[in-house]
Amino acid sequence: MSSAEATDVLAVMGVLNRYAWALDTRDWEGLREVFAADLRADYGAFTVAGVDEMVERMRTSHAHVDSTQHLIGGHDVRVDGDTARTRCQVIATLRRAGRPPRTYRTGAWYADELVRTAAGWRIAVRTATGIWSEGDREVLRPPEP
Repeated sequence: MSSAEATDVLAVMGVLNRYAWALDTRDWEGLREVFAADLRADYGAFTVAGVDEMVERMRTSHAHVDSTQHLIGGHDVRVDGDTARTRCQVIATLRRAGRPPRTYRTGAWYADELVRTAAGWRIAVRTATGIWSEGDREVLRPPEP
């Protein structure tokens, strides 16, 4: 692998990791910066068209949890010019405080296509495949009044 290819691979991995950090720190502008404007994403339970819809969907779906942790690893990155295809593994933990606290955890794979833009690499297509889950999925729903 050439140094230019290695630089691209590291940059792509950085985008995937920034996605997780943006979600977990509720950095919605940072989340916007990892996606292409014309993003298409399929998370199984829902689909998204465009970066604005993605940011709003994530803001809304994370509004009712107190903390989250998205761990992304096992990166497989293939760069071809100004496009990249990736696979990675994800474990997401979502927690709502209370007595007792409620937790939902899920494992998934992300298959992404990224494009190189003037601002750097951006996720243009994402397919998330759920592998397993455990805990209280109701954590994702708004609390009862």
